[in-house]
Amino acid sequence: MINFIQNNNYKNLNNFAFQVKKSEKIYFTGLKDSFSRGDDSLRTLFPKGVDKITFNQGKYPDCQFLVAINVLSKNPDGVDLLRKIIEIKDGAYKITFQKYPDKPVFVTNDEIASQLTKSSVTPERLYRSRVEGDLGMKILEVAYAKLMKTAYPEKFQQIPDDEILTVFLDPNYHYTSEIALEDITGWKVKTIIANGGNIPEESQSFLEESESKPDLLDKIAQYLDFLAKEPDKFVVVACTKGNKHNADYLDSENKFFAWHDYSILKINQEKREIIVSNPHKKNHELTISYDDFFNYFNLISVAEVEKSITN
Repeated sequence: MINFIQNNNYKNLNNFAFQVKKSEKIYFTGLKDSFSRGDDSLRTLFPKGVDKITFNQGKYPDCQFLVAINVLSKNPDGVDLLRKIIEIKDGAYKITFQKYPDKPVFVTNDEIASQLTKSSVTPERLYRSRVEGDLGMKILEVAYAKLMKTAYPEKFQQIPDDEILTVFLDPNYHYTSEIALEDITGWKVKTIIANGGNIPEESQSFLEESESKPDLLDKIAQYLDFLAKEPDKFVVVACTKGNKHNADYLDSENKFFAWHDYSILKINQEKREIIVSNPHKKNHELTISYDDFFNYFNLISVAEVEKSITN
C-alpha cells in the first residue's frame, strides 16, 4: 500500500517517502451458479465495453459516484473490478460494492423503470433526471443509492424504494469522491484538501491557500508529476472549489462547474497539463494546465490500484 498525504499534511510531500507492500486482500471468491459475470453478460449493460462506458450526469448531485466509476473504467484493474462487482440473471442484478462485501445490493429492471423523477423528500425539487447513457450506469446509480439506505438506515430508511435516488439530495449527508471510491473498490483512498474544502461558501482553491503556504503549489505539482509516472497504479479524481456568489461556473468561459467533481484521466508531466472529464458532459474532456488546476480545484483524491484475485 502506498502512504499518501492526507488532510492538509503537506510535509510528507517533501521527499515522497512512499512505501509499497503487497496487498493481501481477496476481492472475489468465485461465482454462484445462479448469476453470471463477464463481457458477454455485461454487453447489454455496457454496449461498447466496460472500458468505454457512456453516460451523462442527470440532475441528481451524485458526481462523486459517477467520476469514481469513470476513472475505474479507464484503468485496467479498475475495469476488471467493475466487471466482477456486477452479476446478472433473468433481469436481476447483484451489485457488490467492495467496502461492503457482506451487503450486496439487488436491483431489478422493474426498479430501474419505476424510479420516479419526483421527490417527496424535497418538494422544491420535484422533477429530476437520472443518469443518462448505458443501462449499466443506471443500474449502478440505483444500486449505490440503495447501498446508502442499507449502510445508513438511521438516515435513509424512510425513503421509499421508488424514490431511492433522493438519498443524493439529503442536505445533511455530504459524501465525497473519496468515500465513493472506497465504497466501490474497498481500496484505501487519500485526499489532499484545501482549507474550508467541505464548506462550499468557505472553500479555497489550492492557489488561494498557497498565499499562506508559499511552497504548497510546488509540492502539489511534484505530487502530480509522481502520479504521472505510473498512471496505471493510481486512479485520481478532483473537486473544484465552491462559489461564494452561488454562480454555477467559476470562470468566464464556463469550463469549470463550482463544487463539482471531475475525473482525472491523464497527467502530462512534461507539458504540465491534466486531462479532466466532467460527468455532466461525459465526452467533454478538457486539457487544462497545472495553473488552472491550482486556480479552480481544492481537492484531489487518489487510490492506489490493488489487484483483484479470483478463484
